[in-house]
Amino acid sequence: MKDAVESLIEKFDLEFTPEQRDFLRFLYENLHLEELSDKEQCFFIDYFYKSETLRNMAAFALELADIMREICELVPAIEKAERLTNGQERRLYNERKWQIARASKVKSSNNKKRKYPICSF
Repeated sequence: MKDAVESLIEKFDLEFTPEQRDFLRFLYENLHLEELSDKEQCFFIDYFYKSETLRNMAAFALELADIMREICELVPAIEKAERLTNGQERRLYNERKWQIARASKVKSSNNKKRKYPICSF
């Protein structure tokens, strides 16, 4: 069974580079070209074949799609790292607060001892 884009290219008997085929495949999948009539598809293919601007736009869109896919794959790892970082930061914050409270308690207990020294004669 042939790929829809390959069938489309064969139908119009044009020579496409592998890169152009990738761009056209991307556009075909994302612009739903299969919904166009044969005449509209013919016009689009002819325009795509002759228009460097459209091919550049397709190349840009394809690169952008790859970047978005990569970002989506990285998001869970970023979120996990963020949760770990926040957990560690929270733990350090609590430890600092605990040390400050403990130091304050020790200091106040030392102050109480100094106010009322026990004198032995």
